[in-house]
Amino acid sequence: MQAVFLKYVGVGQVVVNDLNESCITSCKALATALNLELDGYLQGDVSALEKINQPMDVLLSTDVIEHIYDLDTCMQEMRRLQPGMLAIFTTASNPFNKLKVRQLRQLQHRDEFINSADPLEEGKNAYKMPYFKRRAQLLAENYAVLSEEEIELLATRSRGLRKDDMFKLTAHYLQGGNLPLQAVAKHNTCDPDTGNWTERILPMNAYKELADKAGYSFYASCGFYNQNGNVVLSWIKRTANYFIKHFPFAGKFMAPYLVLVFKPVKTPVSILEHK
Repeated sequence: MQAVFLKYVGVGQVVVNDLNESCITSCKALATALNLELDGYLQGDVSALEKINQPMDVLLSTDVIEHIYDLDTCMQEMRRLQPGMLAIFTTASNPFNKLKVRQLRQLQHRDEFINSADPLEEGKNAYKMPYFKRRAQLLAENYAVLSEEEIELLATRSRGLRKDDMFKLTAHYLQGGNLPLQAVAKHNTCDPDTGNWTERILPMNAYKELADKAGYSFYASCGFYNQNGNVVLSWIKRTANYFIKHFPFAGKFMAPYLVLVFKPVKTPVSILEHK
């Protein structure tokens, strides 16, 4: 709902882009209730930026980047479609905060082995299967030649792959190719049908490499705790926020989330263009 808030505080033009239709519907309803008119609603992934026929200054995204299956393509497309746009993402998948990492690993384990619930389907998963079991099911349905042992092996080694990439891995295996010695993702896992990652945790150098490849500079900063609540919790959070603000290098280990900033790097102009 940050789009409605931005419009409320006077930001000029605000366009909403979300994969989830219900989120767009909710945003429209809230804007109407507040007598606000946003400048556009787009349903889809990063390719929806192509429908915006003017340069955008800033992209603001909350709790999204950790779910995007192919970040490489996303960054490349973002740079191509809006070359001058600053992109700011927030993510609770803070690899420095070990308590947060532990919590997120538990969610990943749940989705992989116990019972998945893809947020892209409004908290309901059409099959309500753990991702490991779903990958095994897809393999059994599409490759009758595979034994049960091979299905289990491939389902294990394809963790972190969407089904199209899992099928490529399987085709390579059936042609006599070697499988990776371990799963593509050791802890991270994604829905094999949608590619939606379960709170994927990436190191900062991974984001830096993505930025360099797509033509962005990159830096990250710490987010802060919401200080509202009872007196004791409020005091603890204020203390934590003070520490995070004044000692950011150490504060990142307790920060509740990170702010990831991707700033377009100006492409050097060839001297041949100066005539």
